[in-house]
Amino acid sequence: MATVNSAQVSAVKIMWTAGTAVFVVLWNFPAWLAVMTSVKSDQEILAAPFAFPKSLSLTAFENAWTILSYSQLFWNSLLYATVGSALAILLALVPSYVFSTFRFPGQVVVFVLLLTTLMLPQQAVILPLFTLLKSLNLLDSRLGLIIVHGTFGMPFEMLVLTGFMATIPRELFAAAQIDGCSDFGILRYIVVPLSAPAIAVGFTINFIDIWKEYFFALVLLSSSRSMPVNLGIVAIATPQYFTSMNLPSAAVVLAQLPIVILFIFAYRLITEGLYTGAVKG
Repeated sequence: MATVNSAQVSAVKIMWTAGTAVFVVLWNFPAWLAVMTSVKSDQEILAAPFAFPKSLSLTAFENAWTILSYSQLFWNSLLYATVGSALAILLALVPSYVFSTFRFPGQVVVFVLLLTTLMLPQQAVILPLFTLLKSLNLLDSRLGLIIVHGTFGMPFEMLVLTGFMATIPRELFAAAQIDGCSDFGILRYIVVPLSAPAIAVGFTINFIDIWKEYFFALVLLSSSRSMPVNLGIVAIATPQYFTSMNLPSAAVVLAQLPIVILFIFAYRLITEGLYTGAVKG
């Protein structure tokens, strides 16, 4: 009986492993195809669209960088992702400290209400947001989009920081208060430095989310000078540029390459930071 059970368990493991492998291959197939297409010539793409390239060509990347003014698009995306993530952290520091340190009536209700904004779809708030930015003369401006990204990123940053700050020993706060340190001083000199891993995790995740974001930029921006990279590459869908088959793939690969590299280098930081905040010492 033990032998039969062992064989059954092995068969189930093999099936699960095979199913996972198939899923991974299918999930990554579009990305793989885009990369392969971007480094092949149009003639080679037409002859063998799914085959590995016989020779690597970076001409499509050079054309995409020049034709679509990629340097400006990259600068805009870097500005939105960096400043927007930093603003989200600044907005989340004080409420995170309050929720992790103090107790007051309705605390859980307020905390949950703030976190419910994480579940709001962008489409549900775009009309009032559009009207608000228009009334403030921030429509079609870099500053307006940065404020939007910062406020929408704040609830997630608060969730990460609150869990992490709750692990900081309260004895440090008591010692600082004895020395005459105010609550703001405790936040500035004790909580923020000790929360550096959580801040780095929140910044990295929010940076990736803002870099990938498309809908807010599409509705709130209209001039090409302020467009991020994900919106700027829409131009490749026009007949003017779509005559080349490798150019669209090269443009898409260029747009996503920075966040792929960032995620590869920050993966361990993200997982360690989240686990640290999830387990109270």
